[in-house]
Amino acid sequence: MAVQTIKSLARRRWTDDTSPHFSWYEPVEDGASLARAVRWVLSRPGVFLNSSSDARLLRSTLEVAGGPGSTERPAVADMEADVAALGIRPIFDGGALERI
Repeated sequence: MAVQTIKSLARRRWTDDTSPHFSWYEPVEDGASLARAVRWVLSRPGVFLNSSSDARLLRSTLEVAGGPGSTERPAVADMEADVAALGIRPIFDGGALERI
């Protein structure tokens, strides 16, 4: 059995409508943060990574996934720093956020 990890590159729901959006959520786009998100998923046995629906991120996601250290788990402190720096928020909450 395997577990899909969906929305692993989700930063939060969009907070504006000022530019074109290529997914219904705002993705993590920063190279180092994106790499940590990909490595966090790939470091978990029995779990696989789904790419973002934003096709602009596919190449960088695949490069990290196929590169050296792709299964090395990032430090918790680094992941927490990404949450704070990027303003990462849940995209699902079991309530109001379940309605797109």
